[in-house]
Amino acid sequence: DQVLTEIPPYVEAKRHPDFPNRTLFWGATRLDRWLFIVCQDWTENGIRHLIPITAFEPEEGIQYWERFK
Repeated sequence: DQVLTEIPPYVEAKRHPDFPNRTLFWGATRLDRWLFIVCQDWTENGIRHLIPITAFEPEEGIQYWERFK
């Protein structure tokens, strides 16, 4: 929740290279815990929907995020 809804957020997003209906997020919680999040992502009737599939703190840190280009 904190990664995706904080204002202002500190989060980066990109489409999954193999699954265009999924968005990947890399962001920080209030306690500076960095999480990788994968969400199902679609728009219906002009409203964007995000449903989290998984979220975790990768051991590799930012290097894990950077491998999804």
